[in-house]
Amino acid sequence: TYSFWVATNSFDSEFDPDETDDFKWFDYRLDIPLTDHVTMSMGKQKEPISLARLMTLTWNPMQERAAAENAMMESRNVGVTLSGRAFDERVTWAGGVFNNWIDSDESFSDNARQYTGRFTWLPMISEDESNLIHLGVSVRYDEAKQGLQYNSGPEVRDAPLFVDTGLFDANSATLFNLEAGWRRGPVWIQGEWTRNAIDAPDLGDPVFSGWHIISSWTVTGETRPYNKRNGIFGPLPVARDTEHGGHGALELALRWSEIDLTSGAINGGEMQVAKAAATWWATRSFNVSLNYQWIWNEFNGSEGRADGFVLRAMVFTK
Repeated sequence: TYSFWVATNSFDSEFDPDETDDFKWFDYRLDIPLTDHVTMSMGKQKEPISLARLMTLTWNPMQERAAAENAMMESRNVGVTLSGRAFDERVTWAGGVFNNWIDSDESFSDNARQYTGRFTWLPMISEDESNLIHLGVSVRYDEAKQGLQYNSGPEVRDAPLFVDTGLFDANSATLFNLEAGWRRGPVWIQGEWTRNAIDAPDLGDPVFSGWHIISSWTVTGETRPYNKRNGIFGPLPVARDTEHGGHGALELALRWSEIDLTSGAINGGEMQVAKAAATWWATRSFNVSLNYQWIWNEFNGSEGRADGFVLRAMVFTK
């Protein structure tokens, strides 16, 4: 299977804030099934890490990911991944080696490599699959040859950075991510915790962390599907869309997230975000969403509070 994805005005979507071109390759990937349950993926792709990171924002109850995933996890990378599933598709696994030399100014040997792996398990799933519990763990090792920098805005598109470590030298970084989710009919609760340990003795070996918990309820009763192949939740179905005389699907969601980028000699700041969201799916190809967030921030010795409100309409095809 060949996958190609390009973006226009990509600099305006945080794919590369320093890039001003209006055209950019986003994904180019070749998937090769090695067996019925094992696939090899080559090219530019998402690293196998974090349920929130792997779920596309098109399907997410919130318009933006939580700050910890934005700050400490790559969006895309160039590499090779092996993935598979086992035990009647109740277990998924994936591991990959990445080196983003194609999009950098460094040669392949001089550019840092990353090693990423993810394991998920369904310890409980009902016979009709309407009730399930999802657990997962991910690990990412970064050689950090070009240095490290972690930052995030307040989970609002095009907002300024609220936490930022600045660029610093390190020997490596080892990130652990734990994820858990419970879905029963129209109710879904999911959370993640991230710990990023930096090998940098001159800076006191800082450890950065973050977490979030989200709950959503589909008022119109639809159940968000679960993809056993990848261990992620899928797009919200629309039982009665407006094209067939229905009222569409309405989903309400709440999320709390925290990130702490202050540790050792690094003072990158701290942030907490409380977020409320409502998404109306008129059809599977059109939705309107409202997000409102309350933000608490501490950075460079100052404390502050902010509010954010975003109204978004999305039209797409598939």
